Amino acid sequence: MRLLIMLVAATATGALSASAIQTVFPQTAQAVVALGGDLKNFKISEINPVQAYRDVMAKITSGQSDWMSQGSGSRWTAPTFNSRPFDLGALQPKLNIDKGSIQRAIDAGFASRVQQDIRRMQDISAYNRNPAGWRGIPPH
Repeated sequence: MRLLIMLVAATATGALSASAIQTVFPQTAQAVVALGGDLKNFKISEINPVQAYRDVMAKITSGQSDWMSQGSGSRWTAPTFNSRPFDLGALQPKLNIDKGSIQRAIDAGFASRVQQDIRRMQDISAYNRNPAGWRGIPPH
C-alpha cells in the first residue's frame, strides 16, 4: 500500500513539474526546433558511430577542418611547454632531529611518571592508616 501511494505521488509530482515547466517556458518546443533538435527528421538508422569516427578522423588528418581556425583567420597552434627534469630529492623533506630536545622530553616523561607513582603510594599508605577517613573510591 505504501509503495502504491509513493508511486502515485511520484507520478503526480512529475506531471505537475512538467506542466509547470511548460507554463513557465512556453517556447520550449520552438527553442528545441531552432537549435536543431527537431525529432520529425530524426532517423535511428542514421546513427553510425563508426562512420562518425571515420569522418572526424578524415577532417583532422586532412588539416582542412574549420574547428582549428580561430576568429582572426590564423591557424590554431598547440601550446608549448618548457619543462625541467623532475628532481625526486625536492620531494624529500629536510628533517633535523635535535637529540637534546628529544632526551629532555623523555626525561620529563620519566619525571612525571615518578611523581605520579609517588603520589599514588602516598594515597595508598594514607588509606591503609585510616580507611574510614578516605573520601571517594579506594586507591588501587
